[in-house]
Amino acid sequence: MKDKAFRNFSICIIWGWLAIFALIPTFLLLMTSMLLPGDSELVRLQLTLQNYLRLFNQEYLRVFLRSFALATACTAVCLILAYPFSYLVARMRGSKSFWLLLVIIPFWTSSLIRSYAIVAILKTHGILNTFLLWLGIINTPLQLMYTNLATVIGLVYTLLPLMILPLYANIEKLD
Repeated sequence: MKDKAFRNFSICIIWGWLAIFALIPTFLLLMTSMLLPGDSELVRLQLTLQNYLRLFNQEYLRVFLRSFALATACTAVCLILAYPFSYLVARMRGSKSFWLLLVIIPFWTSSLIRSYAIVAILKTHGILNTFLLWLGIINTPLQLMYTNLATVIGLVYTLLPLMILPLYANIEKLD
């Protein structure tokens, strides 16, 4: 009897948590998306589908396609870099923990700090341009910031560990 009561209590807690932090916010967002924007308030209580019709606007479609292309490029680069690394670490005979620690260390730092580090590297007078100028490879600093390349570099830098760890876990289980 105690086990059944505990199980029911646990399930109620889980459903309550899910309702408060997932279902209710999603429902409120859906309802807000069907209201008109207000002049002096956030939204007016007038239901409409006008907001969804705007999704077919040429401008929104172009932004979506650009975002999709950047996401595809980021995924491809992460996979190209992560798969060989994960495979080599999974097949190592020695200590794998050192290499996995190197993958996990970026999670110990705030993503905001990591983003500022990327900015410091890619800006016009940043570390990369200074190094390339010092080597004599370029004569003037490259404009890297605010380009698609910089976006992909930043996304790969942030998301690469999230590609390496699941790949490693799955490759480790293979014969």
